[in-house]
Amino acid sequence: FAGEVADNGYYYADDFYYDVVNGKASLEIYEGTATELTIPLSIGGYNVNRIGHFAFSDNTTLKKVTIPEGITEIGRSAFEDCTELESVNVPSTVKYLSGDIFRNCDKLVECDNKSGEISIRMFEDCDSLENVNLENIHTIYSYAFSGCDSIKSVTIPACVTTLDSNIFSKCSNLKEITIQNNVIGFDMFGDCISL
Repeated sequence: FAGEVADNGYYYADDFYYDVVNGKASLEIYEGTATELTIPLSIGGYNVNRIGHFAFSDNTTLKKVTIPEGITEIGRSAFEDCTELESVNVPSTVKYLSGDIFRNCDKLVECDNKSGEISIRMFEDCDSLENVNLENIHTIYSYAFSGCDSIKSVTIPACVTTLDSNIFSKCSNLKEITIQNNVIGFDMFGDCISL
């Protein structure tokens, strides 16, 4: 049982406003102040399968977020502008990634992404992101790493079969690229002034 509906139309429990759709909970707004957080797999008696659009955006306290297996969708800008976020993961159960998920997370250093894809503008302007692990990734969408100034080298493994445009555009310190297959996207390295 979900409980009382708040003024904003969502249910509330454990620092989250959430919605219930088709018997599953979607985390819509996080109001907590934790520095480390594991996304809950159940809330209000419902299994959680989705992190909603803007659910954590503009958070200034989170440093590490663990997303457990079982979450299947991450909404647009879910963690955008989380100014202190340093570490996060995307489990293999995530089948739908909206755009801008970690955009402008200036301190984000690592993301263990097992979803198989990197969505549009997923890491755009993540200034501290240095290591880009593309193992097990098959698709990279436009502007995924655009403006990530700390990336110095990147290897695109053979498992990557789809590359959109401008993926690494404006990565001002990118100096070394290894592509292990013949797939390349339009203007993938535009304005990379160190190449």
